[in-house]
Amino acid sequence: MNPLRIEAADAVQEKLFPTLNTEFDQEEFHNAYPDGIENDFWNTARNRLVHHFAKKYGLKNILDVGCGRGIATNYIFSRGTMITGVELGICEPIEGNATIHYNTNAIHLPVHIRENIQAIILLDVIEHIKDPEEFIEELKEYYPGLKHLLITVPACKEIWSNYDEFYGHFRRYDLAMMENTMHNTGFAIVKQQYFFHPLYWMLKVQSLSKKDRQIKLSAPSSRLSKAAHKLIGNMLYLDARIVPGKLKGSSLICVAELNNRI
Repeated sequence: MNPLRIEAADAVQEKLFPTLNTEFDQEEFHNAYPDGIENDFWNTARNRLVHHFAKKYGLKNILDVGCGRGIATNYIFSRGTMITGVELGICEPIEGNATIHYNTNAIHLPVHIRENIQAIILLDVIEHIKDPEEFIEELKEYYPGLKHLLITVPACKEIWSNYDEFYGHFRRYDLAMMENTMHNTGFAIVKQQYFFHPLYWMLKVQSLSKKDRQIKLSAPSSRLSKAAHKLIGNMLYLDARIVPGKLKGSSLICVAELNNRI
């Protein structure tokens, strides 16, 4: 079993680019990424959908910015797609063979790495950023070969809750907001859709009842619970593939292509 390769950079330089400082604080990270959380139904479904979109739309030489413990990075890498991760924070990675650069700002990766990146994925990242358009423009500047973005975000402002506030979200997106963000940064939408449709209605009911969401996530631990989460995750993935993408879901996924550089 090969250990995950970790490469660190000087964290002091992060202060030079505040719009790229998106890492969770310790409490947020502890609550969001307990051991075994990669087996949760939510990650199971999102990993499969992100991998499907990456393959379908020909994303190559991918960088997973804000990759956390490497849940999606290692899933995609294990299926034969070239992907590297980068994370501002310092955390214990999950088991896997993908290269992840911790304590590192994406724009501070070595030039030889940045020059080869053709696609960047931002999985539940830009909702944490006050000015996501400036953030994307910075990535464009430092990644001259960038052609595609693949983004997932929480969706639908009507299900805003204490969960969004605790995890430092600035917004929940809709299709028009995402299209505007892409247009304003020089990208054209290739495909976007809502997903997690059943979860939207569950959260909608919870919002109407004025009940708070659980902010501390629990990972499945027993064989039975892992099997149940895998089943639910696969069903949610199929839901995302079958149900029309314009119907509201609790998340949104987008693939966008960079227009010709001036």
